[in-house]
Amino acid sequence: MNGAVIEDVLVDLVGDGQGIEFLAESGDLLQFGNGAVVTGDPKIANPTRTDWFDTSMFSLLPAYTRASNPITYPGLTGPKFWNTDLSMSKTQPLTERIKLQLRLEAYNLTNSFMGADPSTDNTNSLFGQVVSLRQGTQGRELQYSVRLIF
Repeated sequence: MNGAVIEDVLVDLVGDGQGIEFLAESGDLLQFGNGAVVTGDPKIANPTRTDWFDTSMFSLLPAYTRASNPITYPGLTGPKFWNTDLSMSKTQPLTERIKLQLRLEAYNLTNSFMGADPSTDNTNSLFGQVVSLRQGTQGRELQYSVRLIF
């Protein structure tokens, strides 16, 4: 089969309009406040949602002491963000003038957890943990519609 025939078969099966969008971003550079003494590099090789960086490197800054640690650390970033959205539509002629369009849209098609940055406040009980969704993200959402075009 040549490419044109395969494309025609796909259009007949799937629809005449389809699209997929993939978005990926690296994580944000984590910024730490001045309320801690840092004794080493907090970056770990394989971060998890419960241990995003090495929290044992941080201790409370004694009162009336100037902080000397950097605000950011090279390569220590929050979770990466990636998302896949899909839309498909099929328009079927009913008569010469009237058409029926079926449409399906899927947001966050893979239903992946997109975590927010971990807490960088060393007085917080959730210090170093990714516990919430990134703002503006949600679980998988599907919507469908039927449209009569005349």
